[in-house]
Amino acid sequence: MEPFENILALAEETLRGWFCKKDSRSTLEAFDPQAVVWIGMDEEGSAHGYAQLEQLFLKNRDRVRPRALSGLQLEVSACGGEFCVVSGEFDLQVVDTGERDHCRLTLVYTAAGDGPRILHGHVSVPGLPAGLRAFGGRTVSWAEYERLRLAFEEKAAQIEMIARTTAGGMKGSLDDDKYTYFYVNDELCEMLGYTHDEFMEMSGGTAVGAVYPPDLPAALASVAECFARGPEYHAEYRIRKKDGSLLWVMDSGRKVKNARGEWVINSIITDISALKKAAEQLRIERERYEIVAELSGETIFEYDLATDTLQEFLPARAGQAPGRRCYAGLRSGEGMGLLGLHPDDQQRLLEKFSQAEHGPRPDDLAACECRRLLPDGSYGWRRILLRFICDRDGRPVKAVGKVMDISSERLLLQKSRTDALTGAYNRAYLEHAVEKYLAQQPEEVFAACLMIDIDHFKRLNDSCGHLCGDTVLTDLVGMLKRLYRATDLVARLGGDEFMVFMKDIYSAEIVCEKAQRLLQMARQYAGEAGISFAVTLSIGVTTTRGGARSFEQLYREADIALYAAKAAGRDRYRLYEPGMQYPTERRADG
Repeated sequence: MEPFENILALAEETLRGWFCKKDSRSTLEAFDPQAVVWIGMDEEGSAHGYAQLEQLFLKNRDRVRPRALSGLQLEVSACGGEFCVVSGEFDLQVVDTGERDHCRLTLVYTAAGDGPRILHGHVSVPGLPAGLRAFGGRTVSWAEYERLRLAFEEKAAQIEMIARTTAGGMKGSLDDDKYTYFYVNDELCEMLGYTHDEFMEMSGGTAVGAVYPPDLPAALASVAECFARGPEYHAEYRIRKKDGSLLWVMDSGRKVKNARGEWVINSIITDISALKKAAEQLRIERERYEIVAELSGETIFEYDLATDTLQEFLPARAGQAPGRRCYAGLRSGEGMGLLGLHPDDQQRLLEKFSQAEHGPRPDDLAACECRRLLPDGSYGWRRILLRFICDRDGRPVKAVGKVMDISSERLLLQKSRTDALTGAYNRAYLEHAVEKYLAQQPEEVFAACLMIDIDHFKRLNDSCGHLCGDTVLTDLVGMLKRLYRATDLVARLGGDEFMVFMKDIYSAEIVCEKAQRLLQMARQYAGEAGISFAVTLSIGVTTTRGGARSFEQLYREADIALYAAKAAGRDRYRLYEPGMQYPTERRADG
């Protein structure tokens, strides 16, 4: 106890020197200059460190009026080793107004070389009026005090860290019509290029005064709308910096009651200029898509791989302005259906988008042709050209492209490939397609070629007329398309001669079954169509199993088999066998 023998007298001298005499210099000498924490009577009366305490006392010397101190009761609550705790209570009365506060006190002294010094101080005003609370000081254990002191210092350090590392600034304001500031941290002022005094002068000490005037109505409306729903709010607006530029900020906070029961608003100000700039660039980019679509007369699109959404920028049509459409969930059949793609073509476009997962180069240009639903319910052909955009790591993130109407082009192409009367492929296209298939035919499968001829077709024309004959030719193509797969090629070689090229066959039995079924369909046709002339077919069949590797060779073998079917009495099919020849070739050999 020896270092703290006169500790109660020293504590009283310090209290009267400050509260009654406003002697800040003498009062500061009572504190430990190495480490001190002071918690005052109000929200602005606290300090962490000797330098802050010095500033606080100097500032309050003129701001806080002198008071009369009475009813002082002090006692040593804990003492041991190098520390001593003094606690007590007293009354403070403002000299010129008579206002009175009943205060409680805790002072923690440390033994220094030249006498005790205050290490920690706390003056508080209880919530009850003065005179209603009897002195109830108690002696605390030294271990309990150490726990409380360490907890306080840890919490103070956490608050200091949050204030300094917040991405922006912090402010506190009253819940009045202008949101008057009661606190603004240095980080907020530095973010805007001001000193604390300059910022308060610029803003008039209010949050309303800090907002760039054109943004104020929207900001106030946003705050009012948020507070109508609850205690939290968010608002975006601009603040003019000291250099004259405008800074976009996000103002987020919460309305709470302070210790005096008053509503205050604590807020964080975050710089969102970069986000606003990115959003503006995105808006400009979308407008550019719309302009390009309008000038080019073509649909421009952007597909986001991460969100699976596609935006279309449509050109202006007759009497209509340019437009924009958005589609979500393209990887699902439903999403593709909303886009209006033909069911048979949806997978083709999905495969183009999925290629992005294998890392396309930014300069790769992908193309796809598909059918899309038109307003009248029909489908029109579209060619889609697209290029992928990658992030810094080379991962595709977007696909940008355009959609071109190729319906006329497709119609011309179709006409160049097909027979005008029946719609079957013509010989030129069939020959090209067969040669292309044979060049890349897989080893595990083979192809079949069927040469088909209508028996006695000239007699049918003579007896029933050419119009009836044309109908039979057209109906035969319909039969062939119903019987054979969509991947098989049905062609008219000329007159009443037709050919079917079957791809990817695993069994010759399938070919024969199809030929037999075709013969039966032809026999039933005349009666169903109301034609008095019996319609039968002769069919010659060959496959690539025999070694044929060209269209001409397949044509020859199927044609020889067709002659054999006719020689055997027609209304039947014949398979080509090695060594078979045309009748004229056999007579020449004989």
